[in-house]
Amino acid sequence: VKNNLQTVMSLIRLESVPPEVKHRLASRIEAMVKVHEEMYHSDQFERVQLRPYLTRLVEGIAQSHGADITLTLDIAPVEISGDRAMQLGLLTNELVANAYKHAFNRGEAGHLEVRLAEPSPGRLELVVADDGPGYSRDLNSRHMGSRLVEAFASQLGGSVESRTDGP
Repeated sequence: VKNNLQTVMSLIRLESVPPEVKHRLASRIEAMVKVHEEMYHSDQFERVQLRPYLTRLVEGIAQSHGADITLTLDIAPVEISGDRAMQLGLLTNELVANAYKHAFNRGEAGHLEVRLAEPSPGRLELVVADDGPGYSRDLNSRHMGSRLVEAFASQLGGSVESRTDGP
């Protein structure tokens, strides 16, 4: 599966589409590749440890953007199925990539926090928070990133809450 996904990434790179589109597609595919890497490294092909998986995923996104952003990760030591981990990885990828794209798009320094908690058995809470200028869910609900976030959360049986604490 990992090799097939890498082949798909290579095919995307050959297409004549805008660089940002290529980057976003490659980032989403990379989230799926990392699930398979995590299963391979742990010798568990049915379950994925979320702490190392999400840490590698988020740090990879941060490195690809190269911005002066302080990253704080607080990932609970939770294990879930590979399929669920892939869905959660795609959701996390989209949220973190959107933060880099919208909250830190002018190259200024900032702070990004990613937390995953298990408030009760079988229930996870993912929080991606930044100190950027804020986000209007009403204005951005038509964008592909927002629709993907809603779809990934729905696939996981979850919901999305957006909050702006700034001006």
